Amino acid sequence: MLTIACFLHVTGAALANLVLVLDPDAFVLGGGLSNIAELYLELPQAVAHHLIAGTQPRPNLPHLW
Repeated sequence: MLTIACFLHVTGAALANLVLVLDPDAFVLGGGLSNIAELYLELPQAVAHHLIAGTQPRPNLPHLW
């Protein structure tokens, strides 16, 4: 669990920076990441923790193919 918590913290910070700089509509997770169901539930909260007040986290979507 500690490994996933650390991964969520670091990935949340990285995605929050991308939200603030690029303003994407969504993030598409692919490869092995798309198989980890916890990411779709917990990653938006991890991103929101690193965002400026009033900025909304973007949806995380699995790849479709």
